Amino acid sequence: MNTVKHSMFRSWFQAAVAVGLAASAVPSRALAGAPSNALELGVQVGYAQGFGPVGAGLPTLQGISTAGGALKLEAGWRIDPRWMVGAYAEGSLLGGGNVPGSDHATGLAAGLQGQLHVLPFEKYDPWVGVGFGWRGLWADRGNGTQSLQGLDLARVEVGVDYRLTDSFSVAPTVGVSLTQFLSEKPAGGSAFADTSDRKLNTFVFAGVGGRFDL
Repeated sequence: MNTVKHSMFRSWFQAAVAVGLAASAVPSRALAGAPSNALELGVQVGYAQGFGPVGAGLPTLQGISTAGGALKLEAGWRIDPRWMVGAYAEGSLLGGGNVPGSDHATGLAAGLQGQLHVLPFEKYDPWVGVGFGWRGLWADRGNGTQSLQGLDLARVEVGVDYRLTDSFSVAPTVGVSLTQFLSEKPAGGSAFADTSDRKLNTFVFAGVGGRFDL
């Protein structure tokens, strides 16, 4: 299973790098209307779900939670028409998993990211983003809340901005993160403990978003 995940994520990352190299090779055109040296704010809403093992003696992410909704907020600096660097924060409300007593789960994530815009001067502007950060997951049970904390070791997101004005665009987006949970507090427990035999797992996202340049 982990071999499959590594291969899948490697393919995503290689595709992102290939898009970035191709875009960097295209000369920029000094046309008006492309955001540059601007504060950029973004919001996304959509579907989210986690997949894969967590660690020894722990249920899989599918056992802990099922699909739900997510809200993501972004803030960054649009250095020039092609490049943006910034931070993100994401919250999700997920359904209960198949572990007995599961009710629902809440997820939070935050970190840093960069985005490369392929056609920043066009009405349709494909882009790719790469980031990393922290992730937490809290699953409510009948006997308490199971808590997990760890790292999004890498996040890859792609989208296509549709520019409605020079400073506002909307986009469909899809993304995947490669995550490892480092510590766990069991339902009814009083303290976190390091997870043993840590595994890599994934969270996926698909939705729509808006982007504002100020």
